[in-house]
Amino acid sequence: MHIYQWTDWAQERLKLPMVFGHEFSGDIVEVGSSVDSFNIGDRVAGETNTPCNNCYQCQTGNMHICESMKIVGVHTPGYFAEYISIPVDCVWKLEDSINYEIGSMLEPIGIAVHGVLSGEVGVKTVAIYGCGSIDRVNGVTGRRMYETWWRCNELLKPGNFDINPIIGNIYSLEDYQRAFKDIENGCPGRMILIP
Repeated sequence: MHIYQWTDWAQERLKLPMVFGHEFSGDIVEVGSSVDSFNIGDRVAGETNTPCNNCYQCQTGNMHICESMKIVGVHTPGYFAEYISIPVDCVWKLEDSINYEIGSMLEPIGIAVHGVLSGEVGVKTVAIYGCGSIDRVNGVTGRRMYETWWRCNELLKPGNFDINPIIGNIYSLEDYQRAFKDIENGCPGRMILIP
């Protein structure tokens, strides 16, 4: 959305022209000479961030918090291209049972599940600020894993979230404030996820 709306965040980071695209899945059509873990024809999905593999974080196995992380489609050309080049440590093989659409959602799903699992959600009521893809998966994951009341809101875009049977909607600042009052009055704990 930053790019689509051409926010200050996007203007500060992107050098146009740029091929966008942040999540992907596809087929390997060529491999580097030192790659032995993938073959031409493998179905894959990829990470949306590229680590430097040189900083302290990378050297200690924490590439996900690399000090010089590059965001695909922001700092480097994105995945909307017909062909892309991606480092081998940013590629994951897809099982035959996973289609390309689900493959392209693995990274956002991973972020959401990690957020739910690391937040001690089980005994809490949760309010999710935002209703993008990660927020939606947060809600669905949490609702399926725990008997927890979930509320999502999107203050700027009423009606943007349409899975009411799973997660309730909050459409205004007043609704948002009311939801937190409900949480405080009716539940033993609360948690707020703000992606």
